Amino acid sequence: SVYEADLEARLREAIRQRDEQWRRHEREQITFLQNETAAMLRGLHKEIDRLGYELKDAKRQLYVPDDSPCDHSEMEAKIEQQQERIRQLEQEIREKEERASSIDSKVSQTVEKLQEQIEIQADRIRQLSNELNERNQTLAVLSSQLRTYRLRDAMATAQQRRRASTSPIVSPSSPHRIFPPKGLASASVTVSYPGGKTNDRSGSIDRVLRRKSTSNVGMNKTN
Repeated sequence: SVYEADLEARLREAIRQRDEQWRRHEREQITFLQNETAAMLRGLHKEIDRLGYELKDAKRQLYVPDDSPCDHSEMEAKIEQQQERIRQLEQEIREKEERASSIDSKVSQTVEKLQEQIEIQADRIRQLSNELNERNQTLAVLSSQLRTYRLRDAMATAQQRRRASTSPIVSPSSPHRIFPPKGLASASVTVSYPGGKTNDRSGSIDRVLRRKSTSNVGMNKTN
C-alpha cells in the first residue's frame, strides 16, 4: 500500500543518513588525527633544524681556530667542552628524529586500522541493507496475501448475508404452509353494559359443535 511504501522509504532514508553520519564521523577522526600528527611533526622538525644549526655552529667553532690568546690546556678544555656539546646536540637530534618517526609510524598504523574498520563496517552495512531489503520484500508479499485472504473472507461473509436476506417467504396458500394442530377450541366472552352489572355470557365452541352434531343425527333418523 501507499502507507507501507512511504514507511519503507522513510526507513531506508533513516538508515542511509545514519550510515553516512557514521562514515563522516570516522573520516573526521582520521582527518583530525592526521592534522594533529602533522602539527606535532612540524614542531619536531623545527626543533631538529634548530639543533642542527647549533650542531653546525659548534663544529665550526671546534675547527675554526680561536684568535684569542690562551694557553694549551685552556684550549684543550674548550675543545673538549665543544665536543661534548656536539655529542649532546647529536643525541638530542637523534631522539627527536626517532620520536618523529615513531609518531609518524603510529599515526599511519592508526589511520590504516581506521580505514580497515570503515571498510568492514561498510561491508556490514551493505550486508544488513540486503537483509533488510529481503525482509521488506517478504513482508510485502505476506501483507499482500493477508489482504487477499481478508478480502475473500469479507466477500464470502457478505454473500452469505445476501443469501440469508433474500430467502423466499412461504405464503399462506402455499402447500408448504405449516398449520396449527387440529382440535376443539373454546372461548369465553364477557360483556359489560354501562350502568349495569356485568353479565357473563360464556360459551364454548365444543358445546355448540356437539349440539350441531346431535341435531344432525336427529335429522338423519327422521329421514
